[in-house]
Amino acid sequence: MTISGGSHYARQFEDRSVIKMAPAARGPCRRIQSRCMVLSDGRVTLCDQDVQGRQTIGQLAENSLRELWQGSQFTQIRSAHQQGRFDAAPLCPACDEWHRP
Repeated sequence: MTISGGSHYARQFEDRSVIKMAPAARGPCRRIQSRCMVLSDGRVTLCDQDVQGRQTIGQLAENSLRELWQGSQFTQIRSAHQQGRFDAAPLCPACDEWHRP
C-alpha cells in the first residue's frame, strides 16, 4: 500500500499540503528520468505533474512513445535539469515533486 500526500501539480491548483516536503536545495528532477504521462487524448507530457498538458512533447497518433521518450525535447529538458536550469519547461520552477522517485 502506498499513501501519498496531495499535490498542487506545480502550482496549477491550490496548495492544500500541511507541510512542504521538498528538500531546501533544488536538484535535477528524478521523475523525468523514469516517467512521463500520456493524457487521455494521446498527448504525452514531460511528467505526471502536467495534468493539464501545458508542456506536451508529442502525440501518440504521430509518434511512438519510444520516439518521444528518446526525442530532442525530452533530451533537452533532462540536460537542462542536469545543468541546474530548472526553467527549461514552464512547470518545473513551481514543482515540489522533483525529489521523489
